[in-house]
Amino acid sequence: MIHLVTGGSGSGKSAYAEQCILDFGGTRRVYIATMQPFGAEGQARIARHRKMRAAKQFSTIECYTNLKEVELEPGSDVLLECMSNLVANEMYMESGAGCQADQVILEGIRELNQQCSNLVIVTNEVFSESVPDSPEMKEYKRILGRINCEIAAMADQVTEVIYGIEGFASNNNKISQNTITGNGKDVYGIAAAGSKYNTISENKITANGNGEKLSFTNYDSIKEGNAGIFLTGYSTHNTIIDNEITSKTGFAVNLNTTAKNNIISNNLLSAKEGSGNDGVNNTNGNTVENNYKYIFSGIVFNDITVAYLDETTIKITAKLPFAGGIPGKANFYINGINIKCILCSWKL
Repeated sequence: MIHLVTGGSGSGKSAYAEQCILDFGGTRRVYIATMQPFGAEGQARIARHRKMRAAKQFSTIECYTNLKEVELEPGSDVLLECMSNLVANEMYMESGAGCQADQVILEGIRELNQQCSNLVIVTNEVFSESVPDSPEMKEYKRILGRINCEIAAMADQVTEVIYGIEGFASNNNKISQNTITGNGKDVYGIAAAGSKYNTISENKITANGNGEKLSFTNYDSIKEGNAGIFLTGYSTHNTIIDNEITSKTGFAVNLNTTAKNNIISNNLLSAKEGSGNDGVNNTNGNTVENNYKYIFSGIVFNDITVAYLDETTIKITAKLPFAGGIPGKANFYINGINIKCILCSWKL
């Protein structure tokens, strides 16, 4: 059985693929690592990941080229990560196959599939990047694209991961102090359906979806879209507090019409469709308060300047809109507490 898992950088595809192996319930779990370690930091990171996988009963095989030479015990459940690294190794390493990288890699995949019970392959969605490609990058993408298509054709299942964390009917959980970043076409940092009494706090969530149409039909119960957090399917009584949430497309927090009695408070919310409290698209039946647009410490924005006068006093200068000679209004929050303007001067 072959399962191809793809997704943008930081989409959560690695964690998803690892969970697929654990869900098989087998006792022979093999991780084929294709990334070469560079420098002391790279070595330390790989050692840390090895230790984490060992706790989950994975044995690790390092394979940078010549995948077909890997030998496995019968009945193994195998996670190969990542195809994008393997392609680069075969194309550019001295021991690699060069212009025949696609043929050699596909032969290796077929050989692995003959040896193991289940093969989960992680690859990268790099084809929607906006940076102009060099001739070498164009050739790399061509070969990686062909390999992805060939593996998809022989696979029993293909999954594109677009959520950092997905929950369905998941209740009474705490998601705290994580950094979640998603890149791709349609991206949620956290998406939940039918989920209740969860607390999402002190996370940094960045959804870099570009809003392009997916190349496949999504049959997931959570439909595709773009938001830092998406709650749907009668998700109720959840608390979203003290997070930093940004979304390149859509809203920072997207609550569909069935999501009620949720609290969204004291978050930095910044998104294409709105910031602060306006970064939440559905306030009907939910508590949305004290969300703000900026976090600053000695930073000067185009429209806000903060100066520290002494240990207990700060001066905030803001350029505010004027309509018909009437000055606009500004609310300032420090740690979620509304700070009243004691002495204000307005200048046109």
